[in-house]
Amino acid sequence: MSDSNTKIAEQLDRLYAGSVIPISESEKSDEFVYGEITRKGVDTILEMFSPMFTKDAVFYDLGCGFGRMVSHIAIEKKIKKVCGVELDQERIEWAINNFKNFEYAGATPEILVGDMFKQNLSDATIVYFDNTRWPEVIFDFFKSLPTGCIFIYKAFGSATGDRFFNLETTYNKRDGRKSLSPLAEYWFTKASWRRNRVRKTKQLVIGVECVAHEDCMDDTNVFWRVFIGCGSTRHRKHDFHDAYLGDS
Repeated sequence: MSDSNTKIAEQLDRLYAGSVIPISESEKSDEFVYGEITRKGVDTILEMFSPMFTKDAVFYDLGCGFGRMVSHIAIEKKIKKVCGVELDQERIEWAINNFKNFEYAGATPEILVGDMFKQNLSDATIVYFDNTRWPEVIFDFFKSLPTGCIFIYKAFGSATGDRFFNLETTYNKRDGRKSLSPLAEYWFTKASWRRNRVRKTKQLVIGVECVAHEDCMDDTNVFWRVFIGCGSTRHRKHDFHDAYLGDS
């Protein structure tokens, strides 16, 4: 291993050492339940999308939390801009203070403070969004991201038909839900992605219906059958998929 690679590895070891989640996190409302991509997960993205991380790349992590993903990418890749978007002030302060503890290959990571759904991402070339808590909002981002941008998202890939791959997050590793159907469990370990482009589709039609699973339903979990199609003259019919959408 070269000296530069050794230094990168040492910095990443420090970045991921221990837990960054303070006790106060457990006191937050359900809206702020925290989960993040792991070191292995970031490595997966950097390897899979390596051609996108050029010197002109602009990367966003939507809902970046404590900023470990943007720090990891900035340590390892010399790119134009590495930016997180976060609303929670405690996480923002922790991330900004932690940014000072590392040396970066190119741009120093930064954080946009505010609602990730209201940010201008017109310069983005690659975006990551762990939408585990908000599966269906990805359709809004499909419309707002610039043409050519790679959009990687964690949930609802079973409905979009986009390409998918294994991705490790803390949601995968420590999830409190007790009973998932085999198909829902399968999708829970995946992330999906697309290269954003203008589509000549007249209308996007999404339908959901409740499906009872005797072997996996309990009093709190609801599973839904999700289908998606395009209201164009050449209607594309997708197979039905079971997708976990959250509590009833």
